Formats: sequence, structure tokens, C-alpha cells
Amino acid sequence: MGFEVSAASLSKRFGRRHAYRDVEFSFASGVLGVLGPNGAGKTTLLKTILGLVKPTDGKILVEGVDPRSPEFERLMPKIGYVPELPEAPLWTTPCMLLETLARLEGYSGVDARVRAGEALELVGLGAECGTPIGRLSKGARKRVLVAQAFLGERELLVLDEPYTGLDPEWVFRVRELVRAAAREGATVIVSSHILRELEDLATHILVLRTAPLFYGTVEEFRAWLSGPPRVILSAGEPRRAVEVLKREGFNAYTIDRGGEVLVAVEGVEDSSRILSLLLSEKIEIREYRVERASLEEAYLKLVGAGDGVGGG
Repeated sequence: MGFEVSAASLSKRFGRRHAYRDVEFSFASGVLGVLGPNGAGKTTLLKTILGLVKPTDGKILVEGVDPRSPEFERLMPKIGYVPELPEAPLWTTPCMLLETLARLEGYSGVDARVRAGEALELVGLGAECGTPIGRLSKGARKRVLVAQAFLGERELLVLDEPYTGLDPEWVFRVRELVRAAAREGATVIVSSHILRELEDLATHILVLRTAPLFYGTVEEFRAWLSGPPRVILSAGEPRRAVEVLKREGFNAYTIDRGGEVLVAVEGVEDSSRILSLLLSEKIEIREYRVERASLEEAYLKLVGAGDGVGGG
């Protein structure tokens, strides 16, 4: 079973500005997706979990240990980390970097070389072992960082926007590496500002917009986001239709679907009153249907409703 990570009343301020505040969760084994717009505090939270950032208030524990305590050092060889931005020294090579990191984790010279080679093969960079990192593409540099996260037997993987800079093939392959690690019992915490990157991967979701907006399973997240049904109309005058409906107290707005402007009306089970109202105003109705908002639309609406954002 992977390391348990728990937060209680966790907050971080930089001066008067909160990076995140009042974060609470307890998670072990599986994939925790940390969602939120840019600046919502995701990176700062992940660095707090690793002991790289000291929280202002509250408590964070990894397997019952404070990440800022000396005792945390014994857990570090079981933890893999992918930072958001490629930060490997450009003058070194993938093999030099990974062998050095493997030795720091306690592997001998031969074992360190074997571990480094295996990790590079995982990310398709075995042939680039001796190439200076500065000569690799942005995507390849990111894959070097992914490789170092998988150097050893991991109980916790902390992945900050791990797909940034990767082409579609390697987004898929890295996602499969993460999925396999979770199947083998590791705890995986992965951040993103794009819902679809996590929707089919995560078992649990934490949504941040400085303050946490949601924490729970993916199934609970779907139920929480989906909300009441809405009526979608293709109307001859969509903007005038919205004005008419709003005047009568309906929650109406326009949406763009493939270049066509449609009218959406939320929280309506029976569309007959809407249709009657628009027809009485001589607004042509070409088509209508009842649906629920997609997860992505609901998520974007949710994070857009916050009261300001903090640090990264």
C-alpha cells in the first residue's frame, strides 16, 4: 500500500496573499488529481507535501511524518517527483543525472547504472543516454524528469503538470506509467488545470481555487458537478431569446457549439413554458433538447466563480 498523505487546516501565505488555504484531505493508494486554474496554489501545495515549502498554518503528514522533519529523510527514496518545469542541469546527460540521483538514493555504482538505464528506457530515451540535456527537445527534457521519478520502487509519486511539453503519444504513455504505478499500490498525486487530463485517470479529485472547492472520489465529483438538467435551444435570435428568458427569471445564457450560438437554460425539467414564452415573442425555435452540462463546462464554471487566486 502506498504512503498515506493527509492535510488538516493547511494554509500557505506569501505576505498577505494566500497560495492556498484551509486544505483538508486524507489519501492513500490510487490517483489523487489536484485540479485548479493557473495560480490556484497547486504547485505550492505539492511542494508542501514534499517538504520544499513550509506551511503557514495547519499540518501536512506523509505516512505520519512531517515532511519538514529529519525523520522524513528515510521516506525520500520511496518518493518520486516531477516538477512542472524542466529544471535538470543542461550540461549533464540523462545517464549522468539519473545515475547520480540513484546513488543518492542508496544504489551502488552498477545498480545505479542499471536503474538509470531502465528508467530512460521507460520514457523512450535509452538512445539519448549520453546526449547533453541542453541538446534535447523540451518534451525529451520533461521525459528525463519523468524517468527520475520512476528510478526506484516508489510508494508516493508527486507529479506537477507532468504532461506539459509532451506530444500526444507521450501524454498517453506517461498516463499509462502512472496508471500502472497506482495499480501496483503506489499513492499518486498529480496536478493539472485541464480536467480531461485527469478525468479517466484519477480515483479522487481535489479542486483548488486558493480555498478547496471539492474533495472526494471521481464518482462523487461527477455527481457534484453535473447539477440539474438544462434546456439547449437553437433559436433564430439567441441573444434576444436570452434577454427575454432572463426577464422572466430564467438562468439563461449563450454557448458556442461548433461555431453555432445556442441558448442554454439551467435548472429546467419542463421546457414547455420556455418554448411558449419564446414563441409568444415571435422568436423562431429550430431545435431544442434537455441535457446536463459536460464535466468540463461545469468545472470551468465552478473555478470561474472563485474570489481571486493566490500563488502557483
